[in-house]
Amino acid sequence: NLKFMYAQLMTAVNCDSKGYTIDDTSCRVCNYFSEYENLRHLLLDCKAPQIVDARRKVILDVCNAVKQYGSTFSATRFQRMLVLDNLSICFHSTNNAPPDEDYERTFLFLTGRWDDELIQFMISLVKDEHVAILFRSIGFSLRLYWRSVWKIWRMAALPYGSFDPLNVHSP
Repeated sequence: NLKFMYAQLMTAVNCDSKGYTIDDTSCRVCNYFSEYENLRHLLLDCKAPQIVDARRKVILDVCNAVKQYGSTFSATRFQRMLVLDNLSICFHSTNNAPPDEDYERTFLFLTGRWDDELIQFMISLVKDEHVAILFRSIGFSLRLYWRSVWKIWRMAALPYGSFDPLNVHSP
């Protein structure tokens, strides 16, 4: 499901690379002109109020899942790592990694591409019998986040281009 939505999200940068004519590549959702409209910006940094709300909701949903299937201590530990910094989502690592590394890890977390270290950390938060349920719950929350971002982006992008984002195969 995430792969389908990733393929359908024709950001301004993707449109430009596929030959669609877009006047500029700044974000059409938040109208923040110094940011390129790409998937990373939409998921992590876009300042549109609806996307910020969706970002808050995914953090809350994931933290609630950790709390439900783990302990209160685990939820607090996780909540300190996945935070909103200046309306941008950030997954702070435990090993004091540089901000660029945390930014990349956050993007990989939101796109469902988790490294072994992150998987082991998530497993350590819950009891063994609840690991599969936790991952399913997180996957569901991420899917809802993607759907929200995609729907908000689609409403903002349609007036700007003459293409239909649901039919990306024909320019």
